[in-house]
Amino acid sequence: MEVYTSPTEEGACYGGGLLAKYLWWNQSNRTGSFEDMMSNEDTGLVCVARPLVQDAKFYDNMVHMYERCEQKLVDTWNK
Repeated sequence: MEVYTSPTEEGACYGGGLLAKYLWWNQSNRTGSFEDMMSNEDTGLVCVARPLVQDAKFYDNMVHMYERCEQKLVDTWNK
């Protein structure tokens, strides 16, 4: 996943608005990605980081362990 910075001081609100727009857009474009929706937009967003393939492979191996820890926390909370 690429990481972007917002052109506004209210980056969280800006990002939330973009995600809401994507959910609305996705209702009629079921096969499109967020990047597809944004391809014709001039948002002022600046890409500041891109994943490195070798790093992604390393961290992908940790996802299962993270999910197990997360589930333990949820199960403990729901007791």
